[in-house]
Amino acid sequence: MAEEKRDSMALKATGMTGKKRSLSDKKKPSKFSPKKKKKEGGKDMRLSKRNAAIEEIERVTLEAKKLSAQVLQKTAKSDQRKENVTELFLLLKGKVRNLAMKHDLCRTIQCCFRFGTDDQKQSI
Repeated sequence: MAEEKRDSMALKATGMTGKKRSLSDKKKPSKFSPKKKKKEGGKDMRLSKRNAAIEEIERVTLEAKKLSAQVLQKTAKSDQRKENVTELFLLLKGKVRNLAMKHDLCRTIQCCFRFGTDDQKQSI
């Protein structure tokens, strides 16, 4: 009898009681410790900043494409073309290095060179 008790205690210690456990009996680990929450928050902030930068580039891309399409129209009047080119220069100002590596925006920069004034060309 004492031997059986000792064997059952050994089985309990190792977790082998012979009982089938349901999924609800298992201990569920907590999802996040306080340190991980802080870390996750940092990752989220970085991702949101990166996403904001990507959204800004996409916004600039769409506006630049619209303006360059208006500039390249053969039916566009010269005064309207000049306004669109100056708007395009203001939109691309300070971002030319990053945007020049994209094929479609490279075409808009070429459009600026083609129709822009000498001062605008020098600024690029």
